Amino acid sequence: MNRDFLSCDWGTTSFRLRRVAGPERAVIREIREQAGVKSLYEEAMRGGAELEAARADVFARFLNRKVEPIIGILRGFTLGQMTEIVRAALRGGLRNIEITMNSPDAARQLREAVAVAEGRLNIGAGTVMGNSAP
Repeated sequence: MNRDFLSCDWGTTSFRLRRVAGPERAVIREIREQAGVKSLYEEAMRGGAELEAARADVFARFLNRKVEPIIGILRGFTLGQMTEIVRAALRGGLRNIEITMNSPDAARQLREAVAVAEGRLNIGAGTVMGNSAP
């Protein structure tokens, strides 16, 4: 099983998001910005975000812009597992999912993922090896 994960370090003066892979914890990709909590708070206040919920929206939009390009690739899961993963992706803010066509009953999984997501995810097919449906 793949043990890749995202590591987020969001300090007062800077932001760092890393994709970390394998048991050796190698950094595959890193995004760094001088967009720490302090600067985003000040931006929110300049924009009139007096309420905590309004400031939270500023932080959420920033973080969404950083993770939006991420694609969750689902390979080899059962229909039930895939359904739970799609629901978890929705709760966690992931917006892009690919279901590989070499997964069991991939066409059905794609249809079910679209139904579960109700238009809130971009869902695509991957590892397409030809033009015939399974």
